Order: sequence, then structure tokens, then C-alpha cells
Amino acid sequence: MSVAIDITGLPPERVVFGLSPLAELGVALHALHEPGPHPGLHGQATATACTDGPPRRPPG
Repeated sequence: MSVAIDITGLPPERVVFGLSPLAELGVALHALHEPGPHPGLHGQATATACTDGPPRRPPG
């Protein structure tokens, strides 16, 4: 999905780009789920995947 926003005529000081926290979370979860295509994040993904997470409920 792509989004096009016409900013013609806006002064440069009014144009600011940033990544939302939700987008950052999506990127992090994607890298954890599919680390193969992201060799630059391999160490981070491995370290994160190997840490103890929050307690999980037993199945059943």
C-alpha cells in the first residue's frame, strides 16, 4: 500500500518526517519473526529471542 501526500507549496521548515512507535514495533516484530533477510539485525534479534520474556500461561 502506498500513500501520496502533495506538499507542494509548503515551506521546508514545515515538513517533518518521523517513524511512529507503532511502525517501529511492527519493524521489530517483523525482524524477530523473519531474521534471515535482515543480517544487520541478526545479533539483536538473536539476543532478544533468547531472553526470558514475560511469564506465559501454561497450555490448557
